[in-house]
Amino acid sequence: MASKIEKLEQQQADLQRKQDEIKAKIRAIKSKEQAEKRKKATHYKVLLGAYALHSFVERGEFPLVSAEQLRKFINDDKKFDELIAFINEEIAKGKK
Repeated sequence: MASKIEKLEQQQADLQRKQDEIKAKIRAIKSKEQAEKRKKATHYKVLLGAYALHSFVERGEFPLVSAEQLRKFINDDKKFDELIAFINEEIAKGKK
C-alpha cells in the first residue's frame, strides 16, 4: 500500500516539476516578446525623430507630421503600416 502512495507522490512531484518548467518557458517567451516590442518601439521613435529632424532642417521649423508627409518619407509599405499602428497605439495610451 505504501508503495502505491509513494508512486503517486513521485508522479505528482514529476508533474509539478514539468509544470514549473513550462511556466518558466512561458515567462521566457513573454520576456522575449516584450523585448521585441521595446526594440520596435525604439526603432519607430527613431524613424519619427529622423523625419521630424529632416522636416525641421528642410523647412527651418518643426511642423506637425501629417500621414501624407510621413508616407512620402517612409517608402516601405510594411514599415509605414506598422508605424501608423504604433502611432495610433501611442495616441490611445496618451488618452488614458
